[in-house]
Amino acid sequence: MNAKDFADLAYQAYMGGLDAAKDDEMFADTTYSPLKERVTATVQAMSKAEDKTGEKKMYIANITDEVDKLEELVEMVLENGGNAVMVNTLTIGLSAVRALNKKRSRKIALVSHFELLAPLSRMPCFGLNSALITKLERLSGCDAIINPGFGERMMMPEEEVLQSVQACLREWNAIQPSLPIPGGSDTPSNLPNALQKFQTKDFGMVPGRAVFNHPQGPEAGARSFREAWESIERNIPLQQYAKSHEALRKSLEAFG
Repeated sequence: MNAKDFADLAYQAYMGGLDAAKDDEMFADTTYSPLKERVTATVQAMSKAEDKTGEKKMYIANITDEVDKLEELVEMVLENGGNAVMVNTLTIGLSAVRALNKKRSRKIALVSHFELLAPLSRMPCFGLNSALITKLERLSGCDAIINPGFGERMMMPEEEVLQSVQACLREWNAIQPSLPIPGGSDTPSNLPNALQKFQTKDFGMVPGRAVFNHPQGPEAGARSFREAWESIERNIPLQQYAKSHEALRKSLEAFG
């Protein structure tokens, strides 16, 4: 997608209740969607949505690039009104993340993505447990850490998902916690199970297709997650709540 189309999709989802739109981990500074153009267009969409909804929003720009460009890209995002950046930590290296963390302004959040995690953690008798990698990302200064979540698509054992969430949140002397974002193809029906297993509301989700492929469009897709969360807070079963909330009902019909 070009920058305008990306920003338009983000705006629709923001209006439905999405808190943060993010670049895909493979979506970098391309000729068809230069990062600066995408940041400018999406921040404008974000600001417009904030004005209309009265809610604070976030755009997470993927700045994964050569190490000597990272600081420059953070400054570019800040200058154009952005409030978060994402790096594929394992591909640029923990040392690069540490250096970036020391120099960046606290006005911008630093998000880590798990690209390259599988070959480093899943071969028998080789590599590191993913929860240890999460601890190293937190130690490097990442404010939020995206990791594989539950479900067959992510191929991550449930115990390991929970270990990584705890690695983000458990008390660790003076080191601040990171927001765990265990995700991948999340749908509204995943929310009750995730909340029960994590035993905390301090987590994020990555609901790509359930937002952008929703039968009624991205705005309804985002709204379906808000409605699912409302059902949990009101202690009403998801299927029952969906009877009077169309976006949620359509999502459950489409995605299960």
